Amino acid sequence: MDHQKGFSSRLARHVKHSFKRFAKACLCKLVGRFSFALFGVPSGTSSGKEDGKVTILYSEVPFSMQLPKTIESEIFWHYKHVSQEKFSLPADGLLFVADGTATSKGGNLSKKGELITTFLQPIDEKIPQNHDLHYLSIKKFSPRIYTSKSPVVTLAAGWQGAFYHWVYEVLPRLHLAEKGGYSQEHLYIEATHSFQKQSLELMGVSPDQMIDAGVFGGVKTPQLIVPSLAETPTYWGCQFLRERIIPKLSPKKPQRIYISRSDASRRRIVNEEEVMTLLKGYGFEKILLSPLNFKEQAEFFLSAEAVVGPHGAGFSHLVFCKPKTPFLEIFSPAYFNPCYWHVSERVNLDYYYLFGEGKRYPDGFKTGTDPDILVDVTRLETSLKLMSL
Repeated sequence: MDHQKGFSSRLARHVKHSFKRFAKACLCKLVGRFSFALFGVPSGTSSGKEDGKVTILYSEVPFSMQLPKTIESEIFWHYKHVSQEKFSLPADGLLFVADGTATSKGGNLSKKGELITTFLQPIDEKIPQNHDLHYLSIKKFSPRIYTSKSPVVTLAAGWQGAFYHWVYEVLPRLHLAEKGGYSQEHLYIEATHSFQKQSLELMGVSPDQMIDAGVFGGVKTPQLIVPSLAETPTYWGCQFLRERIIPKLSPKKPQRIYISRSDASRRRIVNEEEVMTLLKGYGFEKILLSPLNFKEQAEFFLSAEAVVGPHGAGFSHLVFCKPKTPFLEIFSPAYFNPCYWHVSERVNLDYYYLFGEGKRYPDGFKTGTDPDILVDVTRLETSLKLMSL
């Protein structure tokens, strides 16, 4: 009986979902290019090849990764896989769309109102038909659209509200616009969070130049200029961040820093007091980043003699560290993310990692969890000695 109820429920959901997709498709066909203005959704999809032209500014670049250092009995499989394979950073450049529309979450529409699905990299790593922009909702209904009479560079992106994605995916796109000769054009970009405003100020972006994607759901322009979005930190992007921001920083007294997540809701070190007792013996100071502004946070990393802490967004500032700075990243055995290994490689840091205590999962993840971390202080001390601290 329960099985029949479950089947009926799944069937009902499938029918409901199919009907919504059918109704939306019919709606978009009827209203064509006005579907975004009216309903917040595109009228269909486009490859972008017919709707614009592309200028390549950086060619595809092969890269290799050095194996990280660790006291683990065996190097984690992901590190080994990436280190043994040949990979390339994709080409980067600019897409130009006549009479185009940019949306606040990184979707870009052709003159016909179709979502442009391919431009050097796929959009949001999603099947185009499953892109968030296609879903109808009351919140997205009839978005507020800014109409510009001059060209606009869009820097809006799907994950722009998350600190790491902002630093490595959004801010470097300013460089592509500048390199292409469009630094003086209006910028469509989110400036809602304090870290967004502070970093844009450090970048020298004037408020008068910005069209706020946090206010306008879309911007329509006679020429839409779209810098490509790199989903892996690039050499040129890291170099741009360093060149643009480091001269604005005031170095602090050199010190070894432990980045705490004690005020976070996840990935906290549960025995942090015990961990700090050990780290203080090695000259480390505990740093809580949340009370600090973007500049103050970056200054701690610029002056760091060594960096230790649990995986978190604060490590986005590693890009400002001096080359060869030793960095130990601590993971939960149920959550793994290699993004700061890549950052460390791009700016030549000395990268180490350590897993916390608990059950290990073959792929490094326990689906749906992002837990706190218990650190074995004996293993931590062995890691510090491996770092020659």
